[in-house]
Amino acid sequence: MATANSNALHTIVTTRLRIDPRTVDYVARRTAGGKSRPEIRRCLKRYIARDLFRLLEHHDTRPAPHPDHRSPGGYPDNTELGLGRT
Repeated sequence: MATANSNALHTIVTTRLRIDPRTVDYVARRTAGGKSRPEIRRCLKRYIARDLFRLLEHHDTRPAPHPDHRSPGGYPDNTELGLGRT
């Protein structure tokens, strides 16, 4: 699992280096600050890993309710949507 995660982070960093202007600006700033390319990649992987962890940490994993288990009022019918009679 660790290798798959590492590969995923590598792919994300490589893609962002090509297409994300914020990442390109970050690399330019860090390079001007004396950081090497591998150090910059390592920092980017850490930032991305933190962001992904926060997303996963706050992700609601409960399954969505089945449409047959409607809450009071349920879904709007066709007349409420302006589609005529149901």
